[in-house]
Amino acid sequence: MYIRNMKRLFILGAFLTPLKIYSQLSEGQYTYSNNDLTLSLTISDGGWAISKATITRNLTGKTITGAGEWFKVNMNGADEDYKGPEGWYQFENSECFYEFNEPSNELKLTEGCGQNEQKTYLLKLKQ
Repeated sequence: MYIRNMKRLFILGAFLTPLKIYSQLSEGQYTYSNNDLTLSLTISDGGWAISKATITRNLTGKTITGAGEWFKVNMNGADEDYKGPEGWYQFENSECFYEFNEPSNELKLTEGCGQNEQKTYLLKLKQ
C-alpha cells in the first residue's frame, strides 16, 4: 500500500512540476534594496498575489504600501519571435504604479508616478 501511494505521488508530482515554468516567487517574505530604496514583499496565493508591498525611501524614511498580482503572458497570443519575460508582477497605490519581472537575486523595479517619467531601480535580494 505504501509503495503504491508513493508511486501515485511521484506520478502526480511529475505532472504538476512542469506547470510552473515561469519565474513567480514562492509564498513568503522578500526584501530587495539598493542605496535609494528598500522593497519588502509578502507573496501569497501560490505566487500569484502580492498581498503587501512596502517601499521605503532610504534617505527620507518615507514609506508607501500597495498590493498587486502576477500577470502571465499568453504565449499562444504572442508573436512567435517573442523573447521577453513570461510574466511580471505589478502593484500600485494612490500615488504610483510599480512593476517588475522574473525576480531572482536581482530585481528590476519600474516606478511610474502621475505624469512624471518612469524610473527604474536595480535592487538586490537581502539574505
